[in-house]
Amino acid sequence: VEPEIDHNDVVHHMLLYHCPSFIKEPYDKPCYKGDKGDACFGVVASWAVGGGAYELPENTGIPIGGVGNDTFYRLEIHYNNPQKKEGIKDSSGLRLHYTDQLRQYDVGILTTGVFPVSKMQYGIPPKATQFKSYGICNVSLFSQLVNPIPDLQVFSVLLHTHLAGRKVRVGHFRNGNQIDFMGVSENYNFDMQEIVNLGSIKTIKPDDEIIVECTYNTADRTKTTLMGLSTTDEMCLAFLFYYPAINITSCTSRPNTSLLSNTAHQIAEYQSLIKTLPQVQYISDASSDLLVYRNGTVREVMKTPTAACKNTNGASTFCSFWMVKAGGVILLVRWFASM
Repeated sequence: VEPEIDHNDVVHHMLLYHCPSFIKEPYDKPCYKGDKGDACFGVVASWAVGGGAYELPENTGIPIGGVGNDTFYRLEIHYNNPQKKEGIKDSSGLRLHYTDQLRQYDVGILTTGVFPVSKMQYGIPPKATQFKSYGICNVSLFSQLVNPIPDLQVFSVLLHTHLAGRKVRVGHFRNGNQIDFMGVSENYNFDMQEIVNLGSIKTIKPDDEIIVECTYNTADRTKTTLMGLSTTDEMCLAFLFYYPAINITSCTSRPNTSLLSNTAHQIAEYQSLIKTLPQVQYISDASSDLLVYRNGTVREVMKTPTAACKNTNGASTFCSFWMVKAGGVILLVRWFASM
């Protein structure tokens, strides 16, 4: 998947979705205005600021076309024009490289994190040097839409917030305990949003849980930042690339802020209240069927693993440490030798 960007200063990100079978006619209108095409929500390919071409593993592919396949696709492009430049004409898009040689596994992309648009208001307070949001996904609920559920083999991740985002972590839980991270960026950079290979396969079992934690800094803002679509709003998403593909397209949640009975006066108090609220989970499939579960719980996410440098002798130091690069966790080993 290769991005073709005409205007790097205004093109924010692009998403290519496949549509459910009841979409039978093309259209070209703004997104999220109530048109039928808004039901096209299964991610096929994506690009965000700073990303480049992405190549899938050799034994995998995203299925497209074929005899009797009349699927429509929707290309959604988000623009951000803070300088209000006029007269811009843009023809950006995604170039897809394909083959007629069938791969061993079909790839799916699962959208996880905080449900971006809801009538339940969810705001990040201003003047916060650190504020965390959480989106959860209980994989056990998938069986109500698709059955049976195989083990899902996750190999890549794309992490996404907007301008206030500083950290993103994707926790992997089994039997109530965290067993791993599926992606970590301790130094999230809005201008470097890349799809990152995890380096090893992460297996999601049918009863596992995924928690996406995002940390924001709004110290320079004077108004509440809402969760929403605008670049000046915020998001908290992790796109998990996995195989074999199943019919589930997204698994996100949002804290049930309608249950807030009082207004917290301190940022830390408000964050604590938000975290303890029941999470309303939204799980959708490729047919645009939606499952809503209202009693999700945010579990505690462990500290990001690190390793200290060890002095082996006076002349050299062996150091293992975790480097976080654009959403991926990469274990690097370096040998420092004194000259």
